[in-house]
Amino acid sequence: MRKYPWTFAVLATALLSGCAAQPQKVTAPQPLELNTFARKWSTEVPMGHGAIIAVHVREDMVFAYSRDGTSSVFDRNSGRMLHTETIAGGTDVLHEPVLLKETIVYPTLTALQIYDRKSGQFNRTAKLPFAVRTNAVGAKNMLFLGADYPGGGRVVALDLTREYVPVRWELMFPGSNVSAAPAYFNDSVYTAAGDGTVTAIAADTREPLWPLPNGVFQTGGPVQGALVAEESGVYVSSVDSKLYCLNRTSGKIKWQYIAGSELRKGPIVSKDLVFQIVPGTGLVAIDKLEGVSKTHPPAYFRKHRWVVENATQFLAEDDKFVYLRRADDAILAANKIDGTIAFTSKRKDFRAFGINTKDGTVFAGTKDGRLMAIASVTQPGRVGEVVLNEPPAAEAEHIALATGQ
Repeated sequence: MRKYPWTFAVLATALLSGCAAQPQKVTAPQPLELNTFARKWSTEVPMGHGAIIAVHVREDMVFAYSRDGTSSVFDRNSGRMLHTETIAGGTDVLHEPVLLKETIVYPTLTALQIYDRKSGQFNRTAKLPFAVRTNAVGAKNMLFLGADYPGGGRVVALDLTREYVPVRWELMFPGSNVSAAPAYFNDSVYTAAGDGTVTAIAADTREPLWPLPNGVFQTGGPVQGALVAEESGVYVSSVDSKLYCLNRTSGKIKWQYIAGSELRKGPIVSKDLVFQIVPGTGLVAIDKLEGVSKTHPPAYFRKHRWVVENATQFLAEDDKFVYLRRADDAILAANKIDGTIAFTSKRKDFRAFGINTKDGTVFAGTKDGRLMAIASVTQPGRVGEVVLNEPPAAEAEHIALATGQ
C-alpha cells in the first residue's frame, strides 16, 4: 500500500478535446463556452499500473481499477489520491468494491480482501469455500453476494466479524445459478436466480418476507442483471423482456415495462427516472413515479419517456440533463424531458466510466491511466483555464506546479 498526498494536474475547469496527441496549450482564465463539458479535476493512477479498466463511484470515493489488479482510490470532490492497493487475486477476478463503516472490501474469485477505509492499510484476507459469481452489497458488518456451488447457485451472507468461517447463512437455488447481484435495503436482502425466481429475505435471519406462494415472485425468464432496491420498490430486469417494479413488502407488481427484447443488464434508478439498456433499441428512460397520486392511479404498464438509440451506459444526471456514454465512448448530454441531445464531448478516448446517481459529475478513465471528473457548463459566467489538449504526465505535473494546484 502506498499513499499519495498529491494529484497530477488538478485543473478546476478545462474544456475536453479529442486530439490528445498535439502539444498542450493553456490560456489565461477566461469564460467557458456554454453547453460543453469541462474538467473539474484530473489525475493519474501511479506509474506502472497502466490502463484504467473500470471506475466505481462509492459515497465520497472514486475507485480506478487497473489491469494488474490495482485499485487506486481518490477523493470524489478534489481528485486527491487517498491510497492505492494491489489486490491479491485481482488480476483474475476483481469485483466492485464494497464500502463499510471502517473498511473497504474487495471480493475476488475465492476471497475477500479487506482494507482500512481511511488509510488503505491491508487488514486481512477472508478465504471463501466457494467461487464468487456476482458483485456484492454490504451493510453494517455483513456482505451479500451470489456464489457458485456444485448443484446450483446460492446467495450467501458473510459476517466480517467471523475471522475463520465468515458464512452466516446461505439461500440455495437447486439446479439454477445466481448471476444477478443482490440488493439491500432496510435490513432486507432481495435476490434473483437464473430460474427467474425473485425473493426477499431478512438480512440477519434469512426469513422470507413476502406473503407470496413459496415466498417468491416468478418472472418468465432468467434474471441476470443486478437488482435495485430503494424506497419506491424493487427493480428487476428479466430475460423475459420485462422490467418489473415490485412492492418491497408484498412482492406484488407495482408496474412493469415491456421492452420487446431480452433484458440481461440491470436497471439504473435515479431520483425520478429508471434507465434500462434494451438490446436493439438503446437506452430508455422510464418515469419512476408516473401517475402516483390520489387522482391519477399508477400506470400498471409503463411506457418509456424517451430513448437514445446509440447510448450504451447511464453516467450521471442533474436537474436539466442526463449524461450518457455513446457507443464510440463520447459523452452525451440528453435533455431530461425529451431525450434530445443538447451537446456531446469532443473527446472519445475514455475507456471506463463510473455510474453516479447522486449528481451530474461524470467520472471517466483513459487507456493511459488518467482519471477525470467532468461537469457540464450550462450557465454563463463560469471562468477557468482552457486546456485544448490533454497533456502527457510530465507536463501535467509542471502545469500543476505552475498554477499552484
